[in-house]
Amino acid sequence: MGRQAVSTAPRHHSAHLPTHLRPLRLLPGGGASLVREAAPPLGSGPAHPPQLAPLQLVSGLPVPSIVHELRRGQRLGDIANRALAFYMAELADRTGWKELGSPTLAHFAEAHLDMDRRRAAELRDVGLMLRDHPAIDDTFRQGGIAWCKLTAIARVVSPAHEIAWLARAVDHDLESLKKAVRNSKPGGPPPKQGKGKGIPEVRYPIRIVHDAVTKRLWEQVRESLSEELGVVLTDDDVHRILSERHLAGRGGASRPVYRIELKQQCVHEDCPSHLSIETADGPVPAATLDAPDRKTPPWMRSLVLERDGVMCRNCGSRQRLQAHHVIFRENGGPTQLSNLATLCSSCHGLLHAGHLVARGDHAATCRFESPHAEALREAAQASRRALVIDPTPPRAPRPQPLTLETLPSRVQVGWWARCADALRTGDGGRIDLVPGFVPPAEGEMPKLRQDQSPEERAPQATAFDGLRGRDRLVDRLQVWATDAESDGTPFPHALFVGSAGTGKTTLARAVAKRMGAHLTTAMGNRASDPTTLLGLLAGLREGDALFLDEIHSLPRKVMELLYEAMTDRQVTLTINQGARSREIVLELPRFTLLAATTEEMEVPDALRSRFRMVERLTLMTPAQLAEIAMDVASRRGFTLQLTAALLIAQAAGGSPRRVGALVQAIRAQVARHEGLAAPVGRGAVRAALERLDLDETGLDPEHRRYLEELAAARGPVTLCRIAAYLGLPEAAVRKRIEPLLFKLGLVDVTARGRVLLT
Repeated sequence: MGRQAVSTAPRHHSAHLPTHLRPLRLLPGGGASLVREAAPPLGSGPAHPPQLAPLQLVSGLPVPSIVHELRRGQRLGDIANRALAFYMAELADRTGWKELGSPTLAHFAEAHLDMDRRRAAELRDVGLMLRDHPAIDDTFRQGGIAWCKLTAIARVVSPAHEIAWLARAVDHDLESLKKAVRNSKPGGPPPKQGKGKGIPEVRYPIRIVHDAVTKRLWEQVRESLSEELGVVLTDDDVHRILSERHLAGRGGASRPVYRIELKQQCVHEDCPSHLSIETADGPVPAATLDAPDRKTPPWMRSLVLERDGVMCRNCGSRQRLQAHHVIFRENGGPTQLSNLATLCSSCHGLLHAGHLVARGDHAATCRFESPHAEALREAAQASRRALVIDPTPPRAPRPQPLTLETLPSRVQVGWWARCADALRTGDGGRIDLVPGFVPPAEGEMPKLRQDQSPEERAPQATAFDGLRGRDRLVDRLQVWATDAESDGTPFPHALFVGSAGTGKTTLARAVAKRMGAHLTTAMGNRASDPTTLLGLLAGLREGDALFLDEIHSLPRKVMELLYEAMTDRQVTLTINQGARSREIVLELPRFTLLAATTEEMEVPDALRSRFRMVERLTLMTPAQLAEIAMDVASRRGFTLQLTAALLIAQAAGGSPRRVGALVQAIRAQVARHEGLAAPVGRGAVRAALERLDLDETGLDPEHRRYLEELAAARGPVTLCRIAAYLGLPEAAVRKRIEPLLFKLGLVDVTARGRVLLT
């Protein structure tokens, strides 16, 4: 049998065809390159509907030629599917179907593309999947994978396992790939070879015969659930969902599966009518009709819904139905069956937003369509042409998941800030690498703090002026600061030792201000694991200062990280992943570590020896504290006499922090009882201390109870017994009550316990 052409259209060479008629062109090299032409705007198509270039179907070809044509046709279909998936994903991103008068993408596909809902959902899902999986997309473009395999792996593939699923799709046939998909979880890797025998699922047929009413209700339930879940459900899916919901809701309130909400009438105002009345004098706007303005009665609304089949006249939905006045009531539209049509709430909103219009002169026969319906029809005709595809612009390289092999040997603090979420602290301070972590790009990281202006970064020579009673210490700090400025280096690492309230934090802030450095403050007990301290160090910039209060409370593993950071400006870390490990070096900018402790002997010698400065802050004399009290009072807007300031200093127990707290408390008492018009004298301060339950030496009721218990014992008392008498923990007695008593010489410690001194 000779070759016979099924199509009688003449042959055309593609070079002589108009642009919109050129057929699909497959470039050599094993794959088709994909070119998108700029689509014309709606309504700007050719005057005459274009025709597709003729496709020649030749019978009688040899078997190898038939197989070649089959493969060629399959590839043409795959490329067309890729274009459909791309634009369906674009439309889904922009929810463009609303502008075209459709409440959902599925309705748009049925109404304007003659496309099945399942098909539209599949194209959208594959298009969105290929955006996030460039390796799969590139392989498809080169012809290495067919469309049917794309739809199969789209259900389970994730960026973390993209390469593994791509290799499985390339190396295995479709049946084996589908079996692997069935044996995998969404987002997980493909199963190992040989896992799962492909045993078919056991199914049990259930035959149900519905009458007309029950069938109609069942279809409404299926459509309701499909709209609720956003997918098209089968009868089997509906059976399973209803069964699960029934079992989950047993013992509680039942949940209706179907409900029709009847709205009173069109609730939107100030909308022009879309209809006019044809008269002998021409079309007359419906607004000129003289009709009574009355609401739709329930019986009439029921008739309207029954007439329209209890479904939306635009999209066919059976949910949230409303009776709409085609000619609006405010425009003279009558409340009659001939002027009422059924719309769902979504389409009703589209109509009042101008994305739908009513065409016709009677509610029972009018149709609802997009204002761009004619342009859409012209665009549909203009799009019926051969698909021309050429190379797309190269994609930006996508970051790959971080693995132990791809870890750099040396990293900067910027890398640590981007990849800190990939590292977790395990038992014993072990640092583990989280599998599958994709580091963000440098531009995607939010700024953790605002950059300081040059004025804020400038050193301030007057930073130490506010420190009272520490003249020798201030002189030493000035020498160190001047030396660092002359060498262009940060302030040396410094350790401040002293009891609580002696001004260690104030000194750290003054040093940072003197050097023009940004100060980061943290408590030692908060840095309980290595990654917390590394986060603090990685947040530093050149010349910054880090203040660690109560540094003796750092865990041993965390302290060891500070040794190398202080001396070499770097930290060597061991990163683990399973049984494997690797060392990386975190390079740090030049910084100053300022530390404070109340327990100097608990700081290891290896750490203490790395501080170039170790300053011990002792309790201050009453004269020094009185000067501080007068400064604090001046900043608070009142004046203290010298004798009053000395009384406050005596009650403060040598602590500058206690002086500040007492000045504020006494100011409140004096303002309430005596007034602040005149300078505050010693008598006003003594009265305020009495109202605060303090004596002139600073003893509070707990101190006095302590002394009373010792006096009543008439001999030495152990710490545990005195703590039991007071109802306080031993640590509270030792750290909060006894220091002031020892300083005042009221209590002594002997081998047998605490004794009261006369």
